[in-house]
Amino acid sequence: MKYLFLLSKENIDLALEEVLAVTNTKDYEIKDKVLLISLENLKSLKRLALTKSVHQLLFKASKKSLNK
Repeated sequence: MKYLFLLSKENIDLALEEVLAVTNTKDYEIKDKVLLISLENLKSLKRLALTKSVHQLLFKASKKSLNK
């Protein structure tokens, strides 16, 4: 499953490193303060201090396809 992490704007680099360390992953996408990671287990995510919220990604769509 893929999850979106809304990172704190205070220190995005530190927030990113915190999530990567806790999830033990190196494969991710980031844009502005939103991080996208594929995960199997969410148990350790309660420890994240610099993450505002975590959401499951349901689907991806382009702006063009949403206007139809």
